Amino acid sequence: MVNHLTNLIVIIFVAWMLVFLGSTFIFVFIVPITPFYEGFFGTVLTAIVKVVISAILVILWLYILIWLTKRQAKKDLYKDSKNTI
Repeated sequence: MVNHLTNLIVIIFVAWMLVFLGSTFIFVFIVPITPFYEGFFGTVLTAIVKVVISAILVILWLYILIWLTKRQAKKDLYKDSKNTI
């Protein structure tokens, strides 16, 4: 039981650290990107690039969390199946 709780705490901690690091990356590197061209089209193009980079970060964040959760679940299931035999 304690091991399951520890795994849950690790997953929550990693999730919060990824949120913190992702937010820091967005505000430090993505927000300050200046428009590529002068005028309306340069502003729109820059905004599209910022959204795409941020969306990639979110997808990467979700992939890491899903991978970590599946890994912990497989480890717990394997451990439980060994204990029942």
